[in-house]
Amino acid sequence: MAQEATKVGQEAGKQVEYIKNLKRAGHYGIFFDEMWRIWFGSISQNTDLIHLLTALRMRKHIEGNRPRDIQFWGDSEAVVRSDFIIVYLPKDIKTIGTIFEVVFAFLFRIPIYLILPDHPNTEANSSLLFGNMISNNGQLKSFYSISDCVKSIKEVYKI
Repeated sequence: MAQEATKVGQEAGKQVEYIKNLKRAGHYGIFFDEMWRIWFGSISQNTDLIHLLTALRMRKHIEGNRPRDIQFWGDSEAVVRSDFIIVYLPKDIKTIGTIFEVVFAFLFRIPIYLILPDHPNTEANSSLLFGNMISNNGQLKSFYSISDCVKSIKEVYKI
């Protein structure tokens, strides 16, 4: 969240209100530019997104990931350059950004670890579970607690 704030020139935590105020005031051109910075960093807005995401994924495999570069990445680049993502999704939380990140991950078969702290898989969104399974070679990787998720990740990645 701090990186999102930096990208739009706001203090950490204040970028959400800033973005809301742009919408309330009808400044959709500025809103678009700021959301683009959050999602895609400094990459040109005239880019084909499929090719862009593929190129960013390949950069991970060619260059590796350097901590000093993360500050320049948009949210989409952070996802496609990841070895896995963790999605923490309480039942009554409405989110779309997280769902976009899940879509990017499942398109690139990046493992998704899904934490559903207060509801069973049977109550989770079917498309979300399907995306989780696509990214995990047909296996469901869902947990009810952060500690169970972390334990699984440590086992899988031997850390």
